[in-house]
Amino acid sequence: MKHLLSIIILGLTVSFFSCADDDEWKGYNDWRKLNLADFVEKTSETVNGEKVYEMIIPEWNNTAYILRKRNYKQGTGTQSPYFTSTVSVNYVMKTLDGEVFESTADADTLTTLKVSDQIAGLQIALQYMKVGDSCEFIIPADLAYSSIIKYDMYGNVLLRPYSNLTVNIKLIDIPGLNKE
Repeated sequence: MKHLLSIIILGLTVSFFSCADDDEWKGYNDWRKLNLADFVEKTSETVNGEKVYEMIIPEWNNTAYILRKRNYKQGTGTQSPYFTSTVSVNYVMKTLDGEVFESTADADTLTTLKVSDQIAGLQIALQYMKVGDSCEFIIPADLAYSSIIKYDMYGNVLLRPYSNLTVNIKLIDIPGLNKE
């Protein structure tokens, strides 16, 4: 009898929390739809008849793409990083609603990243930049963190699932790459 009571209490507890999760995920589904619609809109956005963003489709995966703002500051470098490269960058990542998700802009030192360790969209972006470029990219949720919820150290939601990311990034250097 004691076990039966424990099982009933456990079942009620799971049911209660499952309902709360359903409401939360419904909100995330609305957020997902909003992000999808925004990404599709940006693919065709124009100013004075010119597209604002260009699609960057990697040669190694012609079904994935990110968007790069056409009017970006080109650097003087001639080299692009490889998938296996380490890069020095400064960047700011924002969500659709303008919330800063991650930033290295205020860091006292350069941020060094291994390209292969980044989200898929950032891997693509970095490999299509040259040293000195400052670009804005729109990374769709499926090439960012997809359905993952990112939390800060206090348990607050930093990044909702299905978030597109707007990344403003400057490629400063590719340490270790033979210079031309």
